[in-house]
Amino acid sequence: MVEILVVDDNQRAGRAFARLIQAETGLETVYTNSPEEAVNVAKANHLKVAVLDQRMPLKLGTDLFLELASIEPDLRGILFSGKVEADDLEEAMRNKFCDFVNKDKVAELSERVREHYFEALADIAKRRSENPIALSNYRSGFSLRGPRVHLELISITESPEDIWVEEDFRTFMKVDIGGTKREVNTTRRELEVVIEQESISKLSSNAEFKFEVMSKLQSTVEHSRRKNYKRRASHAIEKAAEETYTLESNPAAGNGSVRSRHLQAAPIYRRVKLLLRTQCDCCGSMKNEAVYALVPTGDLRTRQIDYLSNNTQAIFDTGTINGY
Repeated sequence: MVEILVVDDNQRAGRAFARLIQAETGLETVYTNSPEEAVNVAKANHLKVAVLDQRMPLKLGTDLFLELASIEPDLRGILFSGKVEADDLEEAMRNKFCDFVNKDKVAELSERVREHYFEALADIAKRRSENPIALSNYRSGFSLRGPRVHLELISITESPEDIWVEEDFRTFMKVDIGGTKREVNTTRRELEVVIEQESISKLSSNAEFKFEVMSKLQSTVEHSRRKNYKRRASHAIEKAAEETYTLESNPAAGNGSVRSRHLQAAPIYRRVKLLLRTQCDCCGSMKNEAVYALVPTGDLRTRQIDYLSNNTQAIFDTGTINGY
């Protein structure tokens, strides 16, 4: 899902700015030079930050932001321009832009986007009255008397897209030419939260709370899904299916005839974003960070692979098995 939008009439520069932001923040960023397309992106996604040039031939950045904010009220705007008059800045502030970055200081852009992105998430969480969940308390540094740092989970957001991984596909039925197979297939699967590798690296940077946080995050996400979707994500699902398969020879097909057919399945995941906050007792400084987890939905994505006599393969998507 796109969360950062860059709009600039200079296509080469605008694309470069978008690539820079995505590379340095890890946030899905899209570029366009069309105000109409920008509005369509806002309608199709939950944008958090819009980086807008001011002087554009089709529409001023300040006017475009008003349209975007009417679609996404939580949107935060950054006016990113090389030539801005005092009147433009005043207009931007009236239109509820939250920041201005001169194009001469492009090195600052990604960090400013990151800051406003987390502020937008925090505002959304606050409006939803989501109370932070304490995950860990630890002493900073190596001293047992160092200032205490608190780690809290602010919000959990689930992406609507289904995700499955190529490496997870497993063959649950195989039929060779001339063969008939009748089989009762019983599958038992524990549904577990999988913290993604990039997030593990972030959490592992402080070994003092690594294991405690991992355990607490997993249980918290599972609890959230049970609460929101009325299903126990940690429940072991067991289901039996009885099928009969027959694969007959087809000489007329020549070298492309099917010699063996494999039926495969892989678990379907949803990607969950967790917004974490650390706060130091000593200086009161706060830092937000997003980590990601894959949570199985309990459904399976299936496919059929035909191994042909000419040593090629044909792969067919066969849909989803719900509640497997």
